[in-house]
Amino acid sequence: MMTGLGKRSVKDKAYLEFCGWDKLKAVTLDQTIPMLTRELFATIFLTGGRSSEVLTLRKEQFRKYEKEGYVLVQRMDVLKHGKADERSFPIRLDEPLTDIMMSAVNNISVGERLFPYKYRWLYKHISTINKYEGKNFGEWFPHRLRAERAKELVEERNYGIIELMGFFRWTTAEMAFHYSGNSPKRLIQLMMEGKL
Repeated sequence: MMTGLGKRSVKDKAYLEFCGWDKLKAVTLDQTIPMLTRELFATIFLTGGRSSEVLTLRKEQFRKYEKEGYVLVQRMDVLKHGKADERSFPIRLDEPLTDIMMSAVNNISVGERLFPYKYRWLYKHISTINKYEGKNFGEWFPHRLRAERAKELVEERNYGIIELMGFFRWTTAEMAFHYSGNSPKRLIQLMMEGKL
């Protein structure tokens, strides 16, 4: 694991299972953490986006369907190894962090980016969450939030490999398995259902 602003790995055994909504809500509801940091945290988690992708998000990419109960994120950039693509996906309005994410969307004008900053700013805001008021929120970094989203979709919403590939726009099942397939909770669930 690297220190400073280097990339950290989600392969650590501490991240095998979804951390749980309580841990995520503890961060996003804590008033000692600046609202902008909480909005960033919620947006990275809910979109499952890479840092570079989240930094490109604009107000007009979020379309709220109140009656149907979801927000549609449209044409979010997928930036990997110099290749550019897009993905669109829904986020349920009743998910615990959606209101926090939507406060970032609602507080800007059409054409503006939600977070008009660089990677170093984003990384600093997420990685320093544990330092607020001496509280122990645990270690957070942007890629962990992406992995937590994948695990949440598998463990809490029963997403399979195909659904994960669709949500994240992954082109191989290997990526879906890398982020979620090693969850002991999911394996136990499959075993109890007689599918393993």
